[in-house]
Amino acid sequence: MHHGERARAAAWITCARELLQHGRDCVEHGYLLLPPAPQRVFGGDAAGAYDLFCQAAEIGDRFGDPDLIALARHSRGRVLIRMGEVQDGVRLLDEAMIAVDAGECRRSSSAMFTAA
Repeated sequence: MHHGERARAAAWITCARELLQHGRDCVEHGYLLLPPAPQRVFGGDAAGAYDLFCQAAEIGDRFGDPDLIALARHSRGRVLIRMGEVQDGVRLLDEAMIAVDAGECRRSSSAMFTAA
């Protein structure tokens, strides 16, 4: 998705949602909340996007997934800045980058921050 392959990414996301729809609760549900959130931002529903990112962060916390936590925190920070809550947004961006710099996140998720 971050490399311009939106149609291909959308197909894989749809496939993942279908596979998980009747399964048990898992961290992947949190990752699937991330792609539709920017669409909400660009559609004028920043608060709705923020809620999705909060849900993703909660799932990341519940399953102890530092990558999901950092991605959701980073995204929440960006949305808060867009909503005019700059101080809180920058604080979340700083927290996310501390996790990346500390090596808490996998290298592939760290690259997502530069693409976002």
